Amino acid sequence: MQASLGHMTADMFWQNVNLPARVEDEYLQLHELHPGVLEFLGRAIVKFSQIMCLSNDVIEWSRKLRSRFGLEKYIRRWFISGELHSRKPSKEIYQALADACNCDTRSLVFVDDRAKNLLQAKNMGMKTVLFGSALQPVPCDSLRRATDFRELEAVLFGDGVG
Repeated sequence: MQASLGHMTADMFWQNVNLPARVEDEYLQLHELHPGVLEFLGRAIVKFSQIMCLSNDVIEWSRKLRSRFGLEKYIRRWFISGELHSRKPSKEIYQALADACNCDTRSLVFVDDRAKNLLQAKNMGMKTVLFGSALQPVPCDSLRRATDFRELEAVLFGDGVG
């Protein structure tokens, strides 16, 4: 948690868990993209004025992973908890995103795989979509859902977010 809030470096994290920092690359190799995400992003950059990423992550890990997967080609603005010293679902991290893009939160569409993150975004006026497993418990029925990229495209590209 402290590393994802930017209160310690990745090296300090590995030291605190009694592992050598050299295990970091091995650990990051375990991360995979959802199948179809790059194709989806390729279509999304044509549809939307900008795509941004808001993520709870350790700064160094985020940079390594986005470079490894070539995500900078699709996502130009990154809002990482370790840099902002705030994590989803805190109101401050969503406000930092809105302030940085100089836009009203009502003009943003926020997609996340955790309902608690979406509820805060929705409370701030953002349009929201819960992405991933349909089996995830959701504390309210007001969240739009998409279980895969085909459904996400139908919701986003068909202007189905409300």
